[in-house]
Amino acid sequence: MGKGKVPEPTTPKQVNVAAGTGIAATLAAFTTWLGDHPGALALGVFTIIIGVIAVHGLITARHQARSVTPMPGTPIIPEKGDLTITEHA
Repeated sequence: MGKGKVPEPTTPKQVNVAAGTGIAATLAAFTTWLGDHPGALALGVFTIIIGVIAVHGLITARHQARSVTPMPGTPIIPEKGDLTITEHA
């Protein structure tokens, strides 16, 4: 990690573990009922997958926004391609 970088988020990994644990616990508790209702099983799995994808997207977007936001009190450094010198009057 370089100087001034926002650390990578670790929450997506925690979301994956929590979602996987939750799915496993649900399947273990309701195996008979879910076997009789495959539509409910498919809908539940689909909902969890969409939820995990949405959370990952939000976390990634927040990290990206924090990475490009300038830190207060730091000098502005021009881009590498913009080396024009402006003189003050």
